[in-house]
Amino acid sequence: AMCKKLKKIEGINNFQNSKVIKMNGIFGGCEECKKGQRGCVACKMQLMKSMNEKLGTIRDKRHYLEEHPKEVKEILSAGNARAKKIAQETMTKVKKSMKLDYDF
Repeated sequence: AMCKKLKKIEGINNFQNSKVIKMNGIFGGCEECKKGQRGCVACKMQLMKSMNEKLGTIRDKRHYLEEHPKEVKEILSAGNARAKKIAQETMTKVKKSMKLDYDF
């Protein structure tokens, strides 16, 4: 069962992230809460620390991309070209299957 004391953190259900919390060794179980050995603030602080560590690489990548806008445009352009090719191939198949693949 879920620990009611830790159920909500700033409007976010803490236990939706229970797998992440357990993987990172943050959550010691409801027993600590029931025995009064750990308060909500301590859990939130430890969760925040772990999340900041995990988000560090994402923040680093974001910072890099902010500093290299030309590279971002190149990546988006390449993705757009791939998507356009796939879309054209898909529409060709759709038109053929609907027998709309005739030329005027």
